[in-house]
Amino acid sequence: MKKIIIIFALCIVLAVGNVIALSVWNTEEKLVTGSVLNRVQINIDNTGTCEAKRYVYFGYDFPISGIDSGLCSECDGSGSMTSASDDSGCGIIDCDGMNYYFTEGSASAIGTNYCKQKDYADITSNRCEGLNDCKDANTADCTSYSDLTAATCGTCKYATGACSSCTNYGSGTSCSSGMACDGSGNCVATGGTWVYTGAYLIGDSGPPGCPVGTTVGGVCPTLGEKCNIGVVGMGPPTMGFPTGTPIIGIVTCQ
Repeated sequence: MKKIIIIFALCIVLAVGNVIALSVWNTEEKLVTGSVLNRVQINIDNTGTCEAKRYVYFGYDFPISGIDSGLCSECDGSGSMTSASDDSGCGIIDCDGMNYYFTEGSASAIGTNYCKQKDYADITSNRCEGLNDCKDANTADCTSYSDLTAATCGTCKYATGACSSCTNYGSGTSCSSGMACDGSGNCVATGGTWVYTGAYLIGDSGPPGCPVGTTVGGVCPTLGEKCNIGVVGMGPPTMGFPTGTPIIGIVTCQ
């Protein structure tokens, strides 16, 4: 009697053309939407399969396209599984093992080059590469990266090879006129000795006065530097100076 009543009730519903949507839960199955005109539709999708599990009054069809059917897998709407583009089940795919250091620019005691790091980003989207197949950590699947500057190597320093820090040029390497690297990454004035290189008459223009204590043959701080050491004698006619004229001596650091 109960079966007859149920069938009779369904026939009445169909006859009046009402829209009926039924949803069914099962402990091993998940709910999918259901709504059709003038027919009863019960939608059930078994997780992990795309077989025809959506039963319809007067027939059945397949789970709709996009239904999750497992790791990196989803239904295509025609009863088959296709690869998904992303799946949180893959987790964060590590790419740090792909990182490496390299040199950018040419080494020069008076120029600048760089120690750089190619830093690969972990994969957090588009993590699938096939059915039930996540992309692999620390492989060619890691494609997104940025170049970071690990060290900037300027005057008297240089980058070489897979470096993360600069190397200093050796002591004595020229870094400018009268300047040289000190072996610690600094460009400093090179030393020399004062050499007598000329003279001029008092009252004429000449280089500035030398530091107190400057003597010919003494140590000087900067190659090429010139200064006057004061009166060094009276001008003899053989040097083109009037007899008895005070002569100012010029010394140069060489």
